[in-house]
Amino acid sequence: MQLSPETAGSRQELERDLYQKCLSLVRVEDPRPLIDEALKLLVEIAGARAGYIELRDTRADEHRGWMAAAGLADEEVTTIENRISHGVIAEAVETGEVVHVASAMLDDRFSVRASVKLEKIEAVLCVPLTAPNSAGVVYLQNHMGGGSFSDDDVTVVKTVAEYLGTLTSRLLELNRRRLEQDSTIKVRERMQLDGLIGRSAALASVLERLELLASMDANVLITGPSGTGKSLFARLLHQNSNRADAPFVALNCAALPEGLVENELFGAERGAHSTAAEPIGGKVAAAENGTLFLDEVGELPLAVQAKVLQLVQNREYYPLGGTRAVQANVRIITATNRELENELESNAFRKDLYYRIRGVQLRVPPLVERREDIPLLVEYFCAQSCERNGLSLLRPSPAALVTAEFSDWPGNIRELASACEEAVVNARLERALEIEPHHLFPSGDASAAPGFHESRQRWECSYLQKVLAKHDWNVAQTARTLRISRSHLNAMIRRCELRRGAV
Repeated sequence: MQLSPETAGSRQELERDLYQKCLSLVRVEDPRPLIDEALKLLVEIAGARAGYIELRDTRADEHRGWMAAAGLADEEVTTIENRISHGVIAEAVETGEVVHVASAMLDDRFSVRASVKLEKIEAVLCVPLTAPNSAGVVYLQNHMGGGSFSDDDVTVVKTVAEYLGTLTSRLLELNRRRLEQDSTIKVRERMQLDGLIGRSAALASVLERLELLASMDANVLITGPSGTGKSLFARLLHQNSNRADAPFVALNCAALPEGLVENELFGAERGAHSTAAEPIGGKVAAAENGTLFLDEVGELPLAVQAKVLQLVQNREYYPLGGTRAVQANVRIITATNRELENELESNAFRKDLYYRIRGVQLRVPPLVERREDIPLLVEYFCAQSCERNGLSLLRPSPAALVTAEFSDWPGNIRELASACEEAVVNARLERALEIEPHHLFPSGDASAAPGFHESRQRWECSYLQKVLAKHDWNVAQTARTLRISRSHLNAMIRRCELRRGAV
């Protein structure tokens, strides 16, 4: 059929949009939004009433992959998913051949199928996706204008299917490698860790200790440098404890004037001070049956420390102006970035309180001890900033990720999050397509960031150390794994000044 110039032009524009969407898939790790858009364009180009795409991992015991549907109700999607094992789709998947019929109801292969009769399926175009260790299908059903899908439609769908098959294989392999490299995967399966980004061995070690502490009801002192996210770990302790259904109440001891800390913590009886016309409940009362988190506990005034000691030791306290002790059923978690032990001799912090709150300790490592997590955090913070400010997604470039990973972040996660926020603004002002190193490290901070080549070299040395350790420093086996010669590997070991047992 000869298309009018207007129709042909419209089709060309749709095909251009479709191929641009496919090209965009090259850089993504979660293809679902783009696959969904690609399917909608396929349905429009071919004039189909409905369409469905499914991509899956054939090596996984459980289902792993992606799907998209257009023009179908939920129950219709379920019906089509069931046809993966039988019917029109099964025919395409099993034979690896395109199924292209003008009417499934009139085709001897499919007319006996109950689903074909029930749904009165006419035109069908079903193209299988085949690639190493993956499978799937692009399925279009019923032509808007009646009759069959055109040969041009078949060509377009086959091209897209071939592209998606290759993409699926690559992404699933990437996902497999990521799972193999994720040291936290097992503990994540056992715990609720919402909001925690990372997969490093250092983070996994913290989580294993956190899992044990969460099952206990002991006081916990969380330590670590400023900006490492101690408050998040306090919340995770609560969420994974038997108090998870009760309140989690936090108080930053450094954020209040000395005169207000006691009032905020313990509340006040009516008339205890000029503003207490009615009894005022404090944080301890609000945390009843749950968890009370005292952040920056080292900033507590000495006068208040004695009363906190009574709370920690006896689980009771006196509201301001109160004459009767109030019982408190709370778990107490504290956090500090100060070396409290060094302050005991100067009496800046009470020894008896220190030994009570430090029942067990949880140390949160700085970013320099979990560098593998930095690229994930950069991607997360940049995406979060774009979403929060209503901006289209800006991704960090590979160079930006490598540079960030091997830069020092003395302010840790707090500093990194702030840098990502600024990087999004800087990149948007430049109308850049990606966030580059100079967006993360503007001119004033350029000295803080190593160059790209230096960052890459650091990454190579770090990676080489890990692979050597994995193979117990067997140089021949490591060289085979890396697909390089032994002489090249030995040269890299000398250049990186690697030593067995080094971290």
